[in-house]
Amino acid sequence: MTTPALPPEKCQQCIHMHGFRPNLKRVFCCAFVNGILPSILNGTEVHDHPIDGDHGIQFQAIPDDFDPNPEPNDEVV
Repeated sequence: MTTPALPPEKCQQCIHMHGFRPNLKRVFCCAFVNGILPSILNGTEVHDHPIDGDHGIQFQAIPDDFDPNPEPNDEVV
């Protein structure tokens, strides 16, 4: 299987997506830290249910109000 140049659109819409590492020829996310499974990348499997090795993390749409670059918070928790 050839690794896609970009992650599938569904993956790009997931809050857990990390991105594509061209030097490693893999697409990563929180669920699949060693690379998203080929069956998900090629669309034969949808990750809307638990899959072995997903660490309990499945597809979750990015909320409309999600801010990928929040303002720094100096508050100590």
